[in-house]
Amino acid sequence: MSLLNDTKCIIESLQENRIDNVKKCILNAKKLFRGTSGLGMNWYIGYKDES
Repeated sequence: MSLLNDTKCIIESLQENRIDNVKKCILNAKKLFRGTSGLGMNWYIGYKDES
C-alpha cells in the first residue's frame, strides 16, 4: 500500500500548490521512485496557449 500512499502524498501536495512538500514526499517515498519504479518512460504532456 505504500505505493498508493506515496502517490497520494504527491498528488495532494500538487493540488495544494506546495512544491516544497512534493520534494519531501519524493524523498520520503518508500516505493515510488525507488529501484526501477518510476525510471521507465517519462512523459510530460502539456500545451502552450497561443494567445
